[in-house]
Amino acid sequence: MKAMIRMNAHQRQQAHREIRQMVAEELEKERDDIVTRAMYLTLIACQQVGLSARTLRRIRDAIPMVTERYADYKTDGLADAWAKMMLDGAGVEVPETEEKQ
Repeated sequence: MKAMIRMNAHQRQQAHREIRQMVAEELEKERDDIVTRAMYLTLIACQQVGLSARTLRRIRDAIPMVTERYADYKTDGLADAWAKMMLDGAGVEVPETEEKQ
């Protein structure tokens, strides 16, 4: 048996706004966790190839600046192309992303 909650149009709109807000907050938390895990993997890979703890800290500290720059390019739809170009230009060939912006 389904429960029926009677709401007028205003209450329905308010409920929809609250649900959308809750979903957006959860998605943001998930995105933050994905970024943190990607940083973990990157730093562990750097550590595994012998980079020093000092270098790892320098990489970790540079990530916010790089992320900000990536976000700037993302507004123009050029973020992935910029990142690939930077890495390719440094002699580090990387695959293209599957997502087309």
